[in-house]
Amino acid sequence: MQNTLLSLSLVSLSVVLAGACGSSEGGSGSDSGTDAAVAPAPDAAPDAEAPETDAEAPETDAAEAPETDAAEAPEADAAPEADAGELPEGVPSGVLVIGTLAEADLAAAQAHHDAIAGGGEPQAQAAGDIAHDVLLGTTAFGTTENEFLAFDRWSSGENIDAFYGNPAFVEAFGGLFAAPPSTGVYVAQDTWVNWGSLDPDPADVAPVHYWVVVRGSLKDADPAAAQAAHDAVAGGGQPAATAMGDQGHVVYTGRDDPQQFLAFDVWTDLDALSTFYANPDLQAAFGGLFSAPPTIGVYASTQWHQW
Repeated sequence: MQNTLLSLSLVSLSVVLAGACGSSEGGSGSDSGTDAAVAPAPDAAPDAEAPETDAEAPETDAAEAPETDAAEAPEADAAPEADAGELPEGVPSGVLVIGTLAEADLAAAQAHHDAIAGGGEPQAQAAGDIAHDVLLGTTAFGTTENEFLAFDRWSSGENIDAFYGNPAFVEAFGGLFAAPPSTGVYVAQDTWVNWGSLDPDPADVAPVHYWVVVRGSLKDADPAAAQAAHDAVAGGGQPAATAMGDQGHVVYTGRDDPQQFLAFDVWTDLDALSTFYANPDLQAAFGGLFSAPPTIGVYASTQWHQW
């Protein structure tokens, strides 16, 4: 009976997501992914008001200084793009979900997840979700064992709010967890010091990969200053990190709050990464980037449904 209900729910989810993806085409899509799931609407207000403001300005200034208006107009029109929750088209983004699974039986939890992820994959990919990675917590650095972590990489952010805010998706996906998970929407920072990738090298035959996931609030509110501070630490530590097995360092910041920092480092040796991050000099240098101690978790790769 339970499997029948889940199957019916997934059929409904697939139909509703297909409609949502179609209606969101051409639309605009923290540490606040919970905001992404429940609050697409507030972002619409600045867009609705902007045309009225811009429409009046040319009439007032046209008689006095047409040449000045022509030069200034692009600056005025560009302002709405800075509103929270909006991204220029084509900006790579990511959605991080961390939570406690409702089922202690990992095989049952995997079956539940795989049914939802497999059923929603075509609609997710059509909306721009290019990668869905699933990992489970280790016990390293105080990480909660078997804590669920999923990171979805999106080619751009326009459809994220509509997809994750879909009531059918919220209900189906929420059933995986004992309590509402933590969700955040982030923007890839490709100009910061990064190396490697979250995707395993085809030549890499390691049975398990470990992601060191760092989340925190950056001390510097100025993005340029925050990047400079990060790049000095990451760039200085890269030779030692890669020599010990760090295959990738990938950086994101919050979509709605750019001071929210998210970084993934990919390792294949749990002992090596534990030794590296236990270095007091690294801890002091890296900790200086944040306004408060960041959250560090270590998660192991799985064979759950991914793409």
